[in-house]
Amino acid sequence: MTHLVRVRDEVACQLYKVIKPVPVNPHAGRFDEAELKRLATKCPAVYLAILGLSKVVDNSSFGVVATAQFGAFVITKDQPGYPRDESSLTLVSALTAHIPGNDWGLDEVTDGAIGITGRNLYGAQIERYKVAMWAVTWQQSIQLGSVIGAGEFDGLLNFEAMMGEHAISEDSPTAQSNIILNQES
Repeated sequence: MTHLVRVRDEVACQLYKVIKPVPVNPHAGRFDEAELKRLATKCPAVYLAILGLSKVVDNSSFGVVATAQFGAFVITKDQPGYPRDESSLTLVSALTAHIPGNDWGLDEVTDGAIGITGRNLYGAQIERYKVAMWAVTWQQSIQLGSVIGAGEFDGLLNFEAMMGEHAISEDSPTAQSNIILNQES
């Protein structure tokens, strides 16, 4: 597991502690319409992604360090007595109160979170799915580690595992599958 994956996953776990029982799930990045349609049935939820890296430098104290841009995407829908806009604002408030200056207690994080912003992503495409959506973003420096050896990529070359979610029907809960294949020959 790379430092980036470890930091993203640990930040998701720590944010979950702030807003539980609302799940905070690691996510690959920004959302397109198909992704939003799929996730609109699984809210309220927060999806955490690393959106980019900048200012990559070789720092003698920490090895290679980069400023990571994080995005926490808040998606809510109407609940009885709790409209989607109110629930999204409640979650955004809790997240933005917890993020500033936080280094998550991780050795790989070299400073606290800075540049916290919140952006309402509501629009016609979002309204079509009867959800509210916000993006809370911030930056922080992360130690990427030293040069990765060629053997570190072997698992990427062969299909070893698959995680999938399968909706039986549009109104049913989602079934999850984890498949791990033995690669020994």
